[in-house]
Amino acid sequence: MIDIENEILKLRLQGLNSDIDTRLWKGVDDFFKPKFNTQQTWQLTRMQSPRVNWYNAVWFRGATPRYSVRTWIAVHDRLDPGVRVQRWSPQSDAHCSGHLETREHLLIEHNNR
Repeated sequence: MIDIENEILKLRLQGLNSDIDTRLWKGVDDFFKPKFNTQQTWQLTRMQSPRVNWYNAVWFRGATPRYSVRTWIAVHDRLDPGVRVQRWSPQSDAHCSGHLETREHLLIEHNNR
């Protein structure tokens, strides 16, 4: 503890002031400011990818968010209906009785029947 106090004392002697600390938030172009901005933080932390040409078919005004999210997940082959869950217990499509619930079966083959 004495080491920490000595370091603080050294910093004060070097010109560290005792003003009140202020919070600064990093914004665009590495500019720090006192007001937090959710949108700028999102832009700084997310991994950006180019916008795909079918973006508006999924994310459009009036779309039901639940279905947009599920469609987006399906397009990226991240649905978890049966293929990944199969390691616990095999599952088949209740509508077709027998086919494994894969993305291709649920979205393509099932609709062609």
